[in-house]
Amino acid sequence: MSTARAAPMMSGDGLTRNEYRPFASKMTCAVFVFLVLMNGFAGALPVDAPAAVALFVVAAPVYSVLVLINLKSVPYPKFSLFVLVSLMISLAQASTMYNLAFNIYYASAALFIILVFYMIRNRMLSITSIFRYTYISIAFAIYFSVFDFLFLVSRSGGLYRGTWGYSLFFDDKSHYTVFIGFFLFLGAMVLRDIARERKLQGVYPSIWFSRVVPLWIVFNSVVALMMSSTTMSRLIVFFVPAFVFQVYYAVECLFFLGKRYDQHKKVSLFYVFTLIFLIIGLIVFIAAGDAIVNNPTFRRVIMVLEQQQDNSFKAHVLLIELAIRSKFLSLSNFIFGVGLGNYQHEILENGLALELTSHMSVYRTAARGYLPAHSVWGTLWIEANIAVFLVVMCGILWIVAQGIIRGVFAASAFALGLIGSSMFYNTINEPFYFVMWLCVIASIFHNRYDWGGVVVPKGAPMRKRRRMAPSAPIQAPSEESESPSEKLSMISGSLRFSAS
Repeated sequence: MSTARAAPMMSGDGLTRNEYRPFASKMTCAVFVFLVLMNGFAGALPVDAPAAVALFVVAAPVYSVLVLINLKSVPYPKFSLFVLVSLMISLAQASTMYNLAFNIYYASAALFIILVFYMIRNRMLSITSIFRYTYISIAFAIYFSVFDFLFLVSRSGGLYRGTWGYSLFFDDKSHYTVFIGFFLFLGAMVLRDIARERKLQGVYPSIWFSRVVPLWIVFNSVVALMMSSTTMSRLIVFFVPAFVFQVYYAVECLFFLGKRYDQHKKVSLFYVFTLIFLIIGLIVFIAAGDAIVNNPTFRRVIMVLEQQQDNSFKAHVLLIELAIRSKFLSLSNFIFGVGLGNYQHEILENGLALELTSHMSVYRTAARGYLPAHSVWGTLWIEANIAVFLVVMCGILWIVAQGIIRGVFAASAFALGLIGSSMFYNTINEPFYFVMWLCVIASIFHNRYDWGGVVVPKGAPMRKRRRMAPSAPIQAPSEESESPSEKLSMISGSLRFSAS
């Protein structure tokens, strides 16, 4: 009795993909879920140090060692060495143990990102499972925040735990808003995977996947958007496109995966989505227009559109400006940076911190505690060396471009939202920030090698993939039926397709 085995998937350049690694996939899924839940609740621990950072410093190396032992190979050694040397240069300039922790934190993050990125590009992970379990873990945190806000925080007498915006247990209310944006994006990717998977398998979806799950995900997103209004943070604007794409994929699952649609196919998905979205938007505006307009978060967004700046926004812009100016004060600052975690020490020593006296609370923080540049890109610009900054920025722009080229517009839109939100807040100090970028990378490169069993050139647009997709799934040949002549014809055919 012979056992059937799947035919090797060939990439556009004729290379056989790496095999699926169950242990690495399950470990990655577990670490993603751990980091997401840890970020949401670690702030509740009664400690002064950032518990999420400390736990990530331990979790990332342990995960990397276990997975590398399973893979029996070290990916991208040259790039890893380059990143570690750059961090060592910054480490030499670290002045206190607190700043030393940041060097270890970023070193752990670099190792974690490189390893997961390598496995994504080589299709070793079950991305669909990772997305779904990560989404469920964030949904748990979101619904706990609803309970926490309604029954604990608002009735405790100290509204929002002493702050003027709800933040769950995150360091800042805007970090919780980015967390909600990540939730919206993952919901869109889960629905997209459901729609694509059902089409490629050539089977009609069950009621559970075509009706219940899409409605549940959209309902979760509405709850999350309502919670974002309690944060007073304007960053939610950057993640509205993720919700729009989520509704788009929900409409596809609800109306465009059934047997009746396959028989007729008279209506375009885009037209149906536009009509439904406009009708729902009109109903919401009529029913809750006054509540939305009078919401403090919405009013703060309108202030930015009207070019009215509050003190918080002015302080953040000033901190970014001081980071830019400090970079050019000396050749050492420009080439090597001031060292990870040393931004506040630099502006205190060069005297630029005196310009913060117009915002006394910010100035006191700089003089007595830890003050970041309140910008991910500003932090990397002033604290890291110029080589690391350029590599990170070029890599991010390449990821966005690849999302557009490959037709994964939802991932590119979310990546642009992350770039915009990271400009005004130092979200990189939250470990889930790296999980977000890895999920963006996974959603873009998950379809790299094949589309429905048909060999697709690397970087082919999504519309070309759809034209080449078969109406029925390709059956894996059995081991006995594969003669040498059949294997030779399969390889030569794939090479001819790649050449064309």
